[in-house]
Amino acid sequence: MRLANGTRLGAYEITGVLGAGGMGEVYRARDTKLGREVAIKVLPERLSADRNALALFEREAQAVAALSHPNILAIHEFGESGSTVYAVMELLQGETLRERVKQGSVPVRKAADYAIQIAGALAAAHSKGIVHRDLKPENVFLTSEGRVKLLDFGLASQQPVPGQGRDDASSPTLPHDFDSGTLIGTVGYMSPEQVRGDPTDHRVDVFSFGCVFYEMLTGQRAFKRETAAETMTAILREDPPELSGQRLEIPPGLERVVLHCLEKNPEERFQSARDLAFDLQTALSGSSPSDAVAGRAMRRGAAPRYRLRERVAWGVAAIFLIAGVLITLHYIRQSRPPQQAVFSEFVPPEGTTIGAVAVSPDGRSLAFVGWKNEQGQLWVRSLEGLSARPLAGTDGAAFPFWSPNNQDIGFFADGKLKRIPASGGPVQTLADAPTGRGASWSPDDVILFAPSYGLPLQRMPAGGGQAEPVTQLDSTKGEISHRWPSFLPGGKKFLYFVYSSSSDNTGIYARSLDGKTNEFLVRSGYGAAYAAPGYLVFTRDRALLAQRFDADSLKLTGNPIQVADQIGVNVLEYAHYSVAESGSVLVFRRGGFFQGSQLRWFSRDGQPLGAVGTIDRFWSMRMSPDGQSVAVELQEAQSRGNTIWLYDLTRNASRRFTFDLSDDVGPVWSTDSRSIVFGTRSGAQHFALYIKPASGAGQAQPLLQTKGDVIAQDWSRDGQFISYTELDPKQKAGGSLWVLPMEGERKPIPLIQSASDDAYSRFSPNGRWVAYRSNESGRNEIYVIPFPVAGGKWQVSVGGGDWPCWSADGKELYYLSPDQRMMSISIREKGSTLEYDAPRPLFPVRVLGGLGGRFDPTKDGRRFLVLVQKEENPSPVTLVLNWSASLKR
Repeated sequence: MRLANGTRLGAYEITGVLGAGGMGEVYRARDTKLGREVAIKVLPERLSADRNALALFEREAQAVAALSHPNILAIHEFGESGSTVYAVMELLQGETLRERVKQGSVPVRKAADYAIQIAGALAAAHSKGIVHRDLKPENVFLTSEGRVKLLDFGLASQQPVPGQGRDDASSPTLPHDFDSGTLIGTVGYMSPEQVRGDPTDHRVDVFSFGCVFYEMLTGQRAFKRETAAETMTAILREDPPELSGQRLEIPPGLERVVLHCLEKNPEERFQSARDLAFDLQTALSGSSPSDAVAGRAMRRGAAPRYRLRERVAWGVAAIFLIAGVLITLHYIRQSRPPQQAVFSEFVPPEGTTIGAVAVSPDGRSLAFVGWKNEQGQLWVRSLEGLSARPLAGTDGAAFPFWSPNNQDIGFFADGKLKRIPASGGPVQTLADAPTGRGASWSPDDVILFAPSYGLPLQRMPAGGGQAEPVTQLDSTKGEISHRWPSFLPGGKKFLYFVYSSSSDNTGIYARSLDGKTNEFLVRSGYGAAYAAPGYLVFTRDRALLAQRFDADSLKLTGNPIQVADQIGVNVLEYAHYSVAESGSVLVFRRGGFFQGSQLRWFSRDGQPLGAVGTIDRFWSMRMSPDGQSVAVELQEAQSRGNTIWLYDLTRNASRRFTFDLSDDVGPVWSTDSRSIVFGTRSGAQHFALYIKPASGAGQAQPLLQTKGDVIAQDWSRDGQFISYTELDPKQKAGGSLWVLPMEGERKPIPLIQSASDDAYSRFSPNGRWVAYRSNESGRNEIYVIPFPVAGGKWQVSVGGGDWPCWSADGKELYYLSPDQRMMSISIREKGSTLEYDAPRPLFPVRVLGGLGGRFDPTKDGRRFLVLVQKEENPSPVTLVLNWSASLKR
């Protein structure tokens, strides 16, 4: 949260905002003691507890504080005020060099003057053993007086002073450096040794200086290419276009300086920034535009004798070049040496955390879900660019996937499958997908997707149309869910993950669209992907693995090789990684592992009031009407199925309620708290409803079985009706709402049957109303209808909602908003109609997604028992170029 004007940090009073980025917010402030204007860089509150971010922030402050030079931004103080960490710096007026070069090339004399000042700043830093490592136009500030200020020493390293050994007693202390092999710097301005991840010294700044000076003189980047991978390759292997070919008036001496800075081998560059500054001054003072004209003519070979000599030289060179190419090709055929994998990280946009990720097929862009204030939105970032941008209209997005031409992105939101242009634009809704579990887009413009838990995979035209099933759940193998489809090259076959109650049958399968081929490939807890030139990439025990794979024969060879460890996963069997089909780029995120969930008490204003039991893999809960017990659905690690347990809230003790080896879900209490109805797969492919005494005595008795999955939702207070959701894949992807009478013939009665996904029905205490969730408006909202006689419908939520629940007196309706806040609506009956107030937030809370209950209030409405999701803190996303080079050959 940004600091308001008037906020005090020690002796400094905030007076305005200067800028903000992922690692800091910069404010204008007044020094109340000395009466001067200063700039204050504040570490965002979300990063204050992040040790890595705090170390990076302190690194910059310590590096700058160790220097005193007119061309380096001065730091006055580093301090803390409460939980706020800040650095006080001199206030600058002017613009960054990046802003200046956007206007075009800088006049030669002015560019040389700036370059001399930058070189002087680097010489001062290097004399203290401080290497900047991230020199670029954004980190060079041009003041209104024409003075250069070098900024941002956040990636600086402490190294021995050139020509001396390290003097630990006099050298400034900086935090431990990054591990060797980690990409440090900014693509386009890194030296070859930085690109390779090799050990570096002060000469990396000399190379970056050459890139910056080149850009000042030409207005163009020295190594600008279409992708980050191509840019890095150019840095390693290519020379930039000649300066003299772009601007006639550039003195030959300055061009020689730039080229000397851009030598690939650090031994061939300037060996110190001080020598660089000296040569700059000499080249500038000893050259003129007329010299440049003469020099250019000489380089063109104006005199015949130079032309002849040049032709001979080029002829000899060509002979050696051809021979060299032949030798090189022979060597490559015999033993093709791998390129080196290059690792880098990027932090999420300010105030967000990164969820699901998807790299484009060509490896140039990344789509990801950015979570901010518990609300997900789709973002896109070019892997060569420095920033990401959100896509409007994608609130609530989940599990993005790319079109094969890299132009569009598909995703799930509001119980629907959708698509949007990667550049932004209108969102197109394609199909119902109540709880989407992944999708893939083939070259034939077919989208294969998992619409919901318990439903088969479906296919449909990418432009919209009818969806049809592609797989069928096999109950004889205990198959519960098919999800995370991923097309293989050509789009005729695909990979998918089968979730089964049997661990032997849980894993990755390969199947053809026509169903003639279906092969089990490998046991895995999550999905898989194909990457050229022939790898199956998958996870096992949170390790990311790659194994040789022939996509035509569907055969694996060799052993799996670990690519990364501690990959983030979630409760939906989703692993946070993505690989470009081209095989060039891999992205993954560590951390974010689903540790489980926990029952926790909250007051009406959100104050935590304690926990019930421990953290475990709970999926749903329902508190008994008498408030004495709570039934929870628990995933068993051994069988992968769920069982139901009961917790005594008065004694904080638990006991198991169901004991079969099937899958038991969605417990709902009778009004007298003596019986529980729940869904089970016992002996059937689909969930059926069973009933059992809450005491645990006796066997569960069948209550209802249909052609689809039925999940109990509520039991009316008079005990006469049970509401449930039916998921019938033959009818539609979404759910329908039904009511089962508990007397007479017990013939189910349709409550809501529409083309939408309808679920989570709850009876009002007096039995006259039913609240439920539907996505008929295009997103999930809460509706109320009369019961048992139809007659009107009211949308009571605003901006989305899920999991409605009535207060004990029926005067309030609670639900969860998309940004994970407990909401309350005051409800008043007026005969056969309803009156209701605008929803108001009660408190934020992160709950677990699923098919059953998520919270229940106490009778007095003063406390809430909530099933809270627990996860590890996620780390930044790691980007790996040429990732397969890290595999052992």
